[in-house]
Formats: sequence, C-alpha cells, structure tokens
Amino acid sequence: MKSILNQIQKRAVFKLAVDLAKVDRQIHGNEIALLNSLQADLNVTKDELEMIHYMSLQQCLETLQSLNPAQKDAVGSFFQSMLGVDDDLDKREQMLFAAIQIALNDDSSRWAKVISVNGVENESPANQIIYLEKTWCENAHRVLDDKLDNLLITKALSEVGLQFFYLPQVKQNIDVDLLQRSMEYILPIKERCGKEDMEQSLQKITSIEFLKAFCSSYRLSPGNLPYEAFILAKVQEGEILNEEGRLSRCIDFLCIDVTSDIRKRLSHFVNLLDAPVSALCYDGYYRLLYDQLSSARSTVTTLYIDHKYDFFIKADSEEKMRFDSAPQAKTLYLLLLRYGTSGVSQECFEQAEAYLKTQAFTSAGQSWDLGSFKTLLLKENKDHTRLIYNIVSIYSSISTKDSTVPSFLNYISTILRQRSALKSYVNNAFASISSVYERERYSINFDKNLKIYYLEADTSLISISESDREVCGIKDSQLWSDMMV
Repeated sequence: MKSILNQIQKRAVFKLAVDLAKVDRQIHGNEIALLNSLQADLNVTKDELEMIHYMSLQQCLETLQSLNPAQKDAVGSFFQSMLGVDDDLDKREQMLFAAIQIALNDDSSRWAKVISVNGVENESPANQIIYLEKTWCENAHRVLDDKLDNLLITKALSEVGLQFFYLPQVKQNIDVDLLQRSMEYILPIKERCGKEDMEQSLQKITSIEFLKAFCSSYRLSPGNLPYEAFILAKVQEGEILNEEGRLSRCIDFLCIDVTSDIRKRLSHFVNLLDAPVSALCYDGYYRLLYDQLSSARSTVTTLYIDHKYDFFIKADSEEKMRFDSAPQAKTLYLLLLRYGTSGVSQECFEQAEAYLKTQAFTSAGQSWDLGSFKTLLLKENKDHTRLIYNIVSIYSSISTKDSTVPSFLNYISTILRQRSALKSYVNNAFASISSVYERERYSINFDKNLKIYYLEADTSLISISESDREVCGIKDSQLWSDMMV
C-alpha cells in the first residue's frame, strides 16, 4: 500500500485504522499487531504519528476521496481485515466501517458525507437516527408520511439497533399528559410550562425549527450541512487536537441526502449494518425535543438587532437587552462577533491603544477627517490598525457621538482600554435574561492561557435590520462587510 499513497493519504489511512481499533473502547493485541504492521508498511514516523491526532474523520475521508478505484479497493480491503480481528465485532465498529465505505464509494459519496463537529459539549445519542431539513422537502415527506413506508423504514433501522426519530411521527405519539406530569419530577417549578403551552409548542415545532435546536445544541452551523433534507446518524465521538494543540471533543455524523431516492439510500445504509441488536435508547434527541417544548427552557436563542442597534432576545416573545455603557459595550460585542472563535489578543488591544496615543488629532487646529483616518489605518495594514478600523466602523454606526471632531477617537481609546469592564457589562446583560439558552455561548470569553478575547456565538441565529434594508443574517449585513479581519 505504501507505494500508492502520498504522505497525507498515509496519515489518513493510519488514523482511520486507529479509529477502527479503538471505536469499541477496547484495543486488543491482534489490533496492535495490525497497526504495527501498517505503520511499518506505510513508513509512518513518530512525528507523522503525532500529526494524525489533528485529523478528523471528515478530513481523513475527504483526503482519500481523491484515490482511484483500485487504490480505494486496496484501502478498503485492509479496513475490512481489521473488522473482527478481535473476535468481537461491535456495532460501533460496524457504524464506522459503514461510514467509511459510503464516503469512499464513488456512487454513494454523491449523496452521503461525514461531518465532524469539534468542541461539542452535549451528549449525542449513539442509537438514534434523525430526519432534519432546512426547507420543506416534499419528496422526503411523501415517503416518510406514508404509514407503510414509514413502518418499513423504522423496522429496518430498528433491526440494526437504530431508533428512527421522525418529528411528525414523534409528535403524534407523544402523550402530552404523561409528559407534563413527568416534568413535575424532572424540572423545578420555575422551569415548567403548563399543558396548554406544551401542546401549543408541540403544534408549532417543525423539522425545520428542530434543525435550529439541533445546530444550537451541537455547535453546528446550518451552512456546514451539505443537503436540504437529510438523515443524520452518529458515527463516533472522540478527541482531536485543535490548531492550538489542545484536545477538543469531536463528534462525527453521517449525513445522508434524502431529497430523492430515500428508500434506496436508507436500504444501502442498513445493508452495511447487518448485525441486529435488541436494545434501544430512549434519550438523546427525545430529551432535546422535551427541552424545546418547555417554554421556560428554550433550546434556541435568536438574537435580533434592530436599526437603532438595540439587542432583542427572541423566544416566545421579544425581550430587549439592556447594557451598561451601551454603545461601547455593543461595539465590543459586534467586534468580537466578527472575529469569531479566533478572537482578538490582549497584545493586539494594547498595541491599538498605544497606536492611538501617537495620533496628533487632539489640537483644535489639527486637520481631522474620519474617512482619511480609516484610509491611513488600511494603508498601514497591521493587526492593531485593522482592529481600530473595525472598532471605528462599528462605533460610528452605533453611537450618536460626533465623528467629525478629533475627540471622537477618545471614545475608541476607551473601548480599547476598558475592554474588561465592557466584557462584564455584556455578560451581565445576557445573564439577566432567563430565556437565553446556553448563555455562555453568547457571552464574551477570555482565554487566560492564550490571552485572547473571543465569542462562540452561532452567527446563523443572529439577524439585523439596518436602515432602509430588510432583516438579514448578521453575516449578510452592511456592517459585517464594512469590517475586515
């Protein structure tokens, strides 16, 4: 196999072999022997062995998709030889091998992909498979809403140990009385909602809305999902090294496009999982649904920003957020939202603050023009000058302060200097709203080791209404395009 693979492909093969060995949470002597043999055959050095820990399942499979059919057959044959080498074929091994087979097959790879999600904190059910959609899919619902087709699909999946979570069917089968009574034992009184509210919530929720809850819960952007309507199955979970060299929890999902040929594609998937099991899991997505139905525990937090740059939390009703030092606090939040998880370093803030002190625009006689100043910042094109440029762009839009006078820069300096206090003002505002789910994801964070300020907020759940413009996603706004990272 060594001669047919390049260096990156060798790493991908070895990483998949390691995953197959450990996915059942046991590594046997026979598996170690195979890995030793594979390492020697591929000539994987100790340094390269370290690099495999940075590769997700998605990256491995995307790397190997460029192989020709003969190369894929050779790789597939080796993976096949690993199955059952420990004399104990586990359903987790089967799921992983099935995902590998589907992703590397030229035909099935057109309608199925593996998606790896890093930094996930919530548990994901291993024995449930869920239908989700971005937009209403008539082809999928025509099959899944048919009682006979649904029964056959559900039965086929159950025979390989998978419980099918199809929301329209789940809604029909939920005993609201029983669910409402169970909440008395599961949730404190302030978190409960009445039967009538629960029934109304159940009536309103759709597979499209539930996708938003899923994405929020599993830190997944809808834009990273490749299909409009799909079946999602958990393949495995583990840890990989992120860009900072820190271990991060990673969950791998198999995403199957069901906008067409749903019966054929699910049949192909089921046929790869041919070892029936009797046990079924009754938590996971069901629990996520119950949280969604409780009015006091919304699993989706949508942030809306109006044309006055007032912030609103949208749940069952709109609730306006109140910030101390509002224009400056909002500026810092929108700034860090633009930089995302990469954030802004403390050093960059300090350099920006020092730079402003060098600017001689404070005297009455000194010529001043905001546009010219922004041009100067762009011309210097350094991290700290781009940072100032972005703060100026935001604050001049949000604030009523006169940007035609040199003293305008004093407010920019205050944002840079008082960032820690502004961080507290922002986080206090989010903490004051009880309907915010996972408010830590919307709060400003500071990494003490890396010394960076950052946000983990899902931008797909944030919308804005700018003057004379329709409501749009924050990433499609003029404010967003005016900034540069």
